[in-house]
Amino acid sequence: MTELLINQHIELAYKHSFLITAKKYQVIIGLREPNSLGQTLLKEGYPCKSFHMKAKSSPTGPTAGFITEKACYSKVPPNDYPKHDINILSAKAKGAKAIDLVISESRLRELLIENLIHLGNEKYSAYYPGGEEKFFINKKGAVFDDNRNPVKVMTNPPQYGEQTTDSRPITADYDLFAIIPRENQSYNQLPLNIPPRPIKENYDIFKKHNLDFLKLKSVFGEGDKNMGNIHFFAKTIIKSLNNCVRDEGYKGGNLVWHGDETSNPFSPGFDINDHPIFFHPNGMILRVKEKSDLNKYYSIFKSQGFAPEYSSRF
Repeated sequence: MTELLINQHIELAYKHSFLITAKKYQVIIGLREPNSLGQTLLKEGYPCKSFHMKAKSSPTGPTAGFITEKACYSKVPPNDYPKHDINILSAKAKGAKAIDLVISESRLRELLIENLIHLGNEKYSAYYPGGEEKFFINKKGAVFDDNRNPVKVMTNPPQYGEQTTDSRPITADYDLFAIIPRENQSYNQLPLNIPPRPIKENYDIFKKHNLDFLKLKSVFGEGDKNMGNIHFFAKTIIKSLNNCVRDEGYKGGNLVWHGDETSNPFSPGFDINDHPIFFHPNGMILRVKEKSDLNKYYSIFKSQGFAPEYSSRF
């Protein structure tokens, strides 16, 4: 294990729940490095976004870590604003609500200390991908835009089969990168296939042939309506993990909402910004910075008797 980059002292809310669950099921749990802006919000008990909310969180300002109604406060660049708007409309159609943003005094102090918000001439300002935005924040923490209109953030829509949802605004969830079982746990059937994705510059070659093999298909039933393409073993682990997180003190409901990245049929593949963190059942916490490291770690995991479940997208 000396070849692994061990980072035992990583700052991460509810990391002990991941270690406990990894040990309980004797699996390695991989987690995309969470946005640090959401850590305080999780500790304050805000719920995190579910499988039914596809919009991205905000990167800065008083909106940092929340899912905003307006695209201009999101982390996406201006050319992706229409996609953000579509995702918000889709969530609203499922029952999500846009509510007024109110932040705590301690959160405001944190944002000022981290230089994510600036105060000048009785106004606050922050720089987003689309440019500078200005705000008013009253003594109660209510946030208004430059025209004194309330800034709106989103709640989750109800889960499929349910009528109600948490009325509080949501922050980014914890995205599982991988669940790596041992060899004797590795026969796990996903309901949907994960088709390969053609490389852009070679797409003309594919157009001359039958593209049926590139389509998403049902293999063993349908995906879970609230968790996506996920097998039974992963559901069991996620349920146990969320119970453990609640025992550790989280007041926002589920922290993990859906299957891992390697089972996502729409995954773009490994992203250099994923920086996955792996929780080993022997108690180690491992961090990956580059894909070459990921390949090396997976080789080591295999030598230890684990069975990484490779996606064709990776």
